[in-house]
Amino acid sequence: MSFSTKVKDELSLHMSKARHCQLAELSAILCTGARISLSPAMIEVASEHKALILKTEALLRELFHIHPRVIRRIGRGGSKVRQYKLKVQGEGYLRRILSECGFLETNQEAHCLRTMMPDQLLTRTCCERAYLRGAFLAGGSINDPTKNYHIEILNETQEQAERLQRFLLDFDVESRVLERTRPGTSRITYVLYLKNSDQIVDVLRIIKAPISLLELENVRVEKDVKNRIQRRVNCEAANINKTVEASVRQTEAITYLMDEGLFSSLPDELAEIAELRMDYPDMALKDLGVLLDPPISKSGVNHRLKKIIQIAEDHKERKQKTCKARK
Repeated sequence: MSFSTKVKDELSLHMSKARHCQLAELSAILCTGARISLSPAMIEVASEHKALILKTEALLRELFHIHPRVIRRIGRGGSKVRQYKLKVQGEGYLRRILSECGFLETNQEAHCLRTMMPDQLLTRTCCERAYLRGAFLAGGSINDPTKNYHIEILNETQEQAERLQRFLLDFDVESRVLERTRPGTSRITYVLYLKNSDQIVDVLRIIKAPISLLELENVRVEKDVKNRIQRRVNCEAANINKTVEASVRQTEAITYLMDEGLFSSLPDELAEIAELRMDYPDMALKDLGVLLDPPISKSGVNHRLKKIIQIAEDHKERKQKTCKARK
């Protein structure tokens, strides 16, 4: 089961206590995921998500004591995808639902169908929550947080998307809206989306999905711990490589001076640290300093070894110049 399905299953079980919130949630479902017709009088909600159908059925039953017909169809050609369809028919039922949701407007004895519930019916914060919940149930999806953070809600019109964006902003959550062409068609869909994990947590909190929120938070903590461990491992590996490279340069310089018969001419403090480095090629500078008598600091050891490298490099350079001059 996908994480998106888990979230929708959880939301389908949440029923607002207030009638105005129930109407707000139902209206969001209808304007986002329903096909509405005045002639013939019909409301149809179709989805592969059973949670959406169950929630729509529960809202219709709670608000209007309607028991709509629900059909389940299995995909063709061996497909395991199931399609669920909820249908309400009859002019009386349709008028009651659309009128209370604010979709039906009577003008000079004619009925006009609005695309959304009017703003004046959505002035309460609780109704904004319910509306966002219904919109996510009908047109939303959320990625598996173990892979990446992304949540989006599809909308038929720009006005619908901007309303959701405005409602989220009332909860201090910023989102973006983009146009997307549906595959194989020229139809434009308006997608509200968020990619910030903190904002996605806020959205799950707003629409009342605490179990999914907790699961996402657990994933975030686990990811954070893994990232911190990986950064520490990378840092330690880089330090080890740096130490090894430095040790190789130091031992090569000391070996060169020995081969060239120059080691005996080194000052005592340089010869002493050079001998220790050759005896302990993998030892850290701090530990080498402790072995000296008297002990010196890490920076002191580093300073002496750098002098040895410089002496070796200067001799190589003079030797090369001499060879070139002879040629």
